Amino acid sequence: MNPLRLPKGVGVAGGMLLASVAHAQTASLAHFESKVRPLFQARCIACHGATVQQAGLRLDRPVSPALAQKVRDAVRYDGKLKMPPSGKLPEHELAALTQWVNDGAPYPTSPIIGGQGAGGVLWSLRPVRRSALPKVRQAAWVRNPVDAFVLASLEKKGQKPAPQANKRTLIRRVTFDLTGLPPTPEEVAAFLADTRPNAYALLIERLLASPRYGEKWGRLWLDVARYADTAGENSDHPLPHAWRYRNWVIEAFNKNLPYDQFIRQQIAGDLDRNPVPTGYLALARRFGHDIDQDIHLTYEDVIDTLGKSVLGLTVGCARCHDHKFDPIPQRDYYRLYGIFESTRLSFPGCEPKQQPHDLVPIPTPGKHTPPVLLSQGEIPDGGSAPFSARVAVQQGDVLLLLVTPQKSHGADTTRLELTLTEQGGTHRWSLADLLDTFPDARVPGIWSFWDAQNGLLPLKERLDSINGQSALRGWRNGDTPSVLVNRAAQPVTVWTTLPPRSFFVHPGPAGPVAVAWHAPITATIELAGTISDAHPGGPDGVGWRLEHLPGPEPLAALQPTLLAYAVAEGTPHDTRLHQRGDPAQPGALTPRGFLAVLGGQSVQDPRQSGRRELAQWLTDPKNPLTPRVWVNRLWQGHFGRGLVATPNDFGTRGTLPTHPELLDWLASELLRTGWDTKALHRLILTSATYQQVANPLLPRRRLTAEELRDSLLALSGELDLAPAEAHPFPPESTWSFTQHTPFAAEYETNKRSVYVLQKRNRRTRFFSLFDGADPNASTPVRDNTTVPTQALFFLNDPFVHQRAKAFAQRTTAAAPELSARVRTAWLLLYGRSPAPAELADALAFVKTYPQPDTGWEAYARILFASNEFLYVD
Repeated sequence: MNPLRLPKGVGVAGGMLLASVAHAQTASLAHFESKVRPLFQARCIACHGATVQQAGLRLDRPVSPALAQKVRDAVRYDGKLKMPPSGKLPEHELAALTQWVNDGAPYPTSPIIGGQGAGGVLWSLRPVRRSALPKVRQAAWVRNPVDAFVLASLEKKGQKPAPQANKRTLIRRVTFDLTGLPPTPEEVAAFLADTRPNAYALLIERLLASPRYGEKWGRLWLDVARYADTAGENSDHPLPHAWRYRNWVIEAFNKNLPYDQFIRQQIAGDLDRNPVPTGYLALARRFGHDIDQDIHLTYEDVIDTLGKSVLGLTVGCARCHDHKFDPIPQRDYYRLYGIFESTRLSFPGCEPKQQPHDLVPIPTPGKHTPPVLLSQGEIPDGGSAPFSARVAVQQGDVLLLLVTPQKSHGADTTRLELTLTEQGGTHRWSLADLLDTFPDARVPGIWSFWDAQNGLLPLKERLDSINGQSALRGWRNGDTPSVLVNRAAQPVTVWTTLPPRSFFVHPGPAGPVAVAWHAPITATIELAGTISDAHPGGPDGVGWRLEHLPGPEPLAALQPTLLAYAVAEGTPHDTRLHQRGDPAQPGALTPRGFLAVLGGQSVQDPRQSGRRELAQWLTDPKNPLTPRVWVNRLWQGHFGRGLVATPNDFGTRGTLPTHPELLDWLASELLRTGWDTKALHRLILTSATYQQVANPLLPRRRLTAEELRDSLLALSGELDLAPAEAHPFPPESTWSFTQHTPFAAEYETNKRSVYVLQKRNRRTRFFSLFDGADPNASTPVRDNTTVPTQALFFLNDPFVHQRAKAFAQRTTAAAPELSARVRTAWLLLYGRSPAPAELADALAFVKTYPQPDTGWEAYARILFASNEFLYVD
């Protein structure tokens, strides 16, 4: 094989030309939408729109390039006609208009049925309609309903389907499409030899049952969900627990979790004791230096990702004003904002607050001796109550005092006075003894303090001053739950006036804060205390519960051993609209709820965030967007381009569906099958449409970054197919990442690429080079660039050289004779044997090297760089 002759396919120059044309078209449309359409709306439509057309000019719809040039000349004041008559436009607006004209005056057709001014309805908001199958002339070609719709469209244009692909092409295509890996030579040979009528259907079933399926298709969802292993703020803190969400997604695809449940669990799984899926929300990007100061941007990321990934709507555009193009008022944005502001997101750490907190315990069944209730009660707002108990303890037992929020969900700072005395002895312990040493006083093994909202988690964030008051010190997880002391001999005024020399606790929004006393002796203990509301004025007081936990290690069973980077319920409340998107300019109070165009439902339970209701609204079969968006993503995954080419935007700035009746038929089929994703795969893959040779509907595609890396590892015999879990991040206690020294580690692995570390601020070079997803935002479609550095990668990169060396050793061991070795290599890479001329080229090339091993490794790198390997027909 001549090293300059690629086996077959598109040349580099041709690929670069096609890529550059597509990029230019996309850039032109983006320029129009961002610069020119807003200019027309602001300056021109009043006189040249749907209602009024002065001089017969209308600019709310496409215009010819010639007319666009006349508009440009008029706004430049170059001729007699000068527009607008009130004065010449600013230079930057003139430049924007000039660029649009130079681009050929592109003007995307608005997908509004009936026209905006005529009270039209956005096509994607119409109810899903299951059309009857169209009648076609070439009915023998139709294998299932997909084909009927596609063929009807072809016949309408006077076109015919392409011929069916051969079996060798099909097995390579469908294996990559479902698993992201090449078929082995043994799998190819078995399929070619299988003459059963259902051989292809059986191949599909085998691939759908493979664990590799979830890894391939889970990655598609992770693109859309902007999965990352780092937070994205200026120091890009690592997320040691994010992998649980990644692996949950992969397993959900392998189990064929119905898509409606897949979505609901990601919105509200924690409310059903499964917080891991809500990593979808918690993985929202963090911003700035102190991420709490820019939390509104994180909520925007949540809303923007939710809108695009599930609904195909750019809801985030309504943060600062009513959506300029789609029927989403600003009020609707803040109805959703209130739901997520009522939700507690795991805190990843940032430069001024290094350690994470608010990680969510994963409930695990455990066996332990049930606690013995000693005392319990409630106090009203501003109230106070004594409590006491006598209990025989063994050394190692624990007495646990839990202070519980009432209806105000943790809105009370609570003063605790507690003394324990050995009956008939000399030992005595009191919370008052901790005042001068707090917050160090949890160390001695007598006292410990816990977040008891979901199991027991230690309060991890140390506070050596609170609200600028050095006399106030404590421990907390997030804002609450917390314990704190006033060490001063005088009251300290903060959110309330805290009396001197006192110990306080504050429960969390979703459960208690706990104080534990660990018995150092075996004795009978007399316990006495007082619980008081130290922050009167709220609607409710607090409750308490005193429990005896027999040892040994009585707290171990209550402490969750597994944590998730996830969400939990916060303090439920409605929020105020941010005028101009600025949280410092609060506007009208907006009750929590859903988008008006999808029903406008309101949150009914004021004691909850509203996420459970939101999950139901998103997956309500009457919501036409969720099923349409999902089946479009499935189509895109098999054909390279969705029936709607803008899979994250089904609004007016998106594209119209190429086959609207087919899109709706597939959406209705998804609903009919109970949201069964694998059933849709079967339908699409068994269609004659999918089994054609490559054509404009089913174009040849390049391997994704993950497919490329995984294939190289598989071919070299080095791919580790065991699922991966956590990355080897440094211990949290050692973190000291800053803007100038951010987290930037790389961890080498031979696992599949879906398990490779994904950083936000310093992306891994390989995935950046080969158009991997950008984890900073939802990625609906991968870029497809062809650049010289990709070719240089195959020439020079150590990763390729290592894989080529291992591949050479593998093939040499399998076939020591050179001709047989070439055939083995071609079967592994391409699923076919080389033609005589290709074999002759290979032998001649290897013999040009004085060292046969060196020549064979160089030949392997050439095979890796070939279009036949890099592209799927």
